[in-house]
Amino acid sequence: FVLVIATFICGVIGGFIGKALLKKHFERAGIA
Repeated sequence: FVLVIATFICGVIGGFIGKALLKKHFERAGIA
């Protein structure tokens, strides 16, 4: 059960980081 929670938290954090990186990349590319 703890593993499920840890995996979920890691997924949420990874999602936020991934979104931020993609946003930065798109801004640099001039798409966003």
